[in-house]
Amino acid sequence: MAITFHANGQIDGISNTNFLSSMPAGTVIKFQNTKGPASSQNITSTQSWTSFDGTQVDFTPTFSNSKLDLNWVFALEADQGVNGIGFRIYRQSPIGGSNTLIHENYQHSHWGTGNWTGPGQIYLHHVDSPGVTTPVRYFVQGYREQGNSLYINYGADDDGINMTIREVKQ
Repeated sequence: MAITFHANGQIDGISNTNFLSSMPAGTVIKFQNTKGPASSQNITSTQSWTSFDGTQVDFTPTFSNSKLDLNWVFALEADQGVNGIGFRIYRQSPIGGSNTLIHENYQHSHWGTGNWTGPGQIYLHHVDSPGVTTPVRYFVQGYREQGNSLYINYGADDDGINMTIREVKQ
């Protein structure tokens, strides 16, 4: 089978599990980079967790004991004294099944009063062990304690939302 490199970072043709099984622990055996839309979604509810559009990413682990290094990068902008923001990362397994909270950063940061303040670029990271070789889905939720608006990628930057998953052999 030919090895094919895709623009999104996915590599096809290295599915021979005997070859991959011989790789040492700590080897990155699969890499996936997904780019979400250049959205400008607003968290409209105060003190309510809201799923961010465009943060959803599906991944199929090669081995059930692999560690998945999960990363999201996106811009976030606040208006009218948003104070106290938080983030959650969920795993849905199987896809269409139940959601499992795998990481919560309830008090990520606090921002003062005024119009259009930080926090700017957000980087979320978590390592997960889904324990399956079937497709799983990950997504991010955001939270604001008070204030008027909290926008993900309000400037509709070309980069939008970037999500990277590295599968690490154990």
